[in-house]
Amino acid sequence: MALQNSTNSTTAFSVLSSTGTSLLNIDSTNSLLSVGAPDATGTLLVLDTKNTSADPLASASVNGSMYYNSAVGQFRCFQNNSWQNCISGLTDQDAWWVRPDGTSAFATVGTATVTSSGTLVANNASDTALMQATTVPISGSVGGFVSTNFATTQRGYNTSFSAVVRTSATLPTSGRVFVGLISAAPANANDSGGNHIGFRYSTVTGDTGVSTGWRATTRNGTTNTIAAANVGGGAAVAVDTTYVLKWRVDSTNNTVYMSVNGGTEDAVTATLPAATTNLGFASYINATGTNKSINFGRFYCEQN
Repeated sequence: MALQNSTNSTTAFSVLSSTGTSLLNIDSTNSLLSVGAPDATGTLLVLDTKNTSADPLASASVNGSMYYNSAVGQFRCFQNNSWQNCISGLTDQDAWWVRPDGTSAFATVGTATVTSSGTLVANNASDTALMQATTVPISGSVGGFVSTNFATTQRGYNTSFSAVVRTSATLPTSGRVFVGLISAAPANANDSGGNHIGFRYSTVTGDTGVSTGWRATTRNGTTNTIAAANVGGGAAVAVDTTYVLKWRVDSTNNTVYMSVNGGTEDAVTATLPAATTNLGFASYINATGTNKSINFGRFYCEQN
C-alpha cells in the first residue's frame, strides 16, 4: 500500500496518542521522519534484536542498516560493506591515545600506558603539539615511547590508527623511525621484528627504501614485508614537515589501508599479523651511531 499526498506538508503523515502527543511524524516538505515530540516522557525507537552473536549475512545487508545484538551487548551497523559496532572509540576498551603533555612526558588516555626513552623536550609547532625525542650517541639507543603492555589490541579488532610525526630542521642520519602496532619494542634493524603493522622511515645505508619516504612494514612473526614504494606514492621525507600517518584495518578481507597526510590509501595484505595476535604500540627512533632526534605528536587508536 502506498500513501501519497497531493502536496508536500510538514505533517504529511502523523501518528498521535490518545492525548494528541505525536508518536511519529513524516515531514515531506523537508524530508524528515521524526519519532516522538519534545516532552518529559520520551518516545522510544526500538530496533530489532538478534539473540545470537553472528551478524546477518553481509551479502544480504545494506549499508546504513542497524540492529541490536543482545548476545554481544552491542548496537551493530553495516557500513562500508561490513558489520561493525555502532558505538566505539568512547570507552577505555575501545579507544586510547598518547599525546605530549606540554612538558617532558607523554600523557595517556584509555588503556594505553607507555614507557618513554631518550631525552624528551616539548617542541610544539604552530599546527600541533609535539615532543622532541632524542637518543644518546650510542648505537642501539632509542628515543620516543612504547606501550608498557604489548597486549593492547589485535588486528582482528578492526583497528583505526592515527599518529603525528614531525621532522626537524635536519633529517636524522643513520637512524630508523618506526610508528605503529607491534608485539615488542622495535628492533634496531631493517626488519623491526616481532609481529607488526607500521610505518618505517630509515636513513641507514642498506635498508629497504633508505632515505626515501614512509614505507609500509608488516610482519607475521616470521616474515617481514617492507613496501617497495612510499605509502600512497608520496614524496621523500622532508625537513620541518608534519606527517599524519593513518591506517584502518578490514580484518574480514585481511587488508590494511594505509595513507600519509590524507593521500591515496595503499591496500596492504602481505605478512599481516594473525587476527588474534596481541599487539602494543610504538613511536620510536633508533640510533646506529650519533644521537638522533625527531618529533612525535599524538598517537590514537580506535577498535571495535
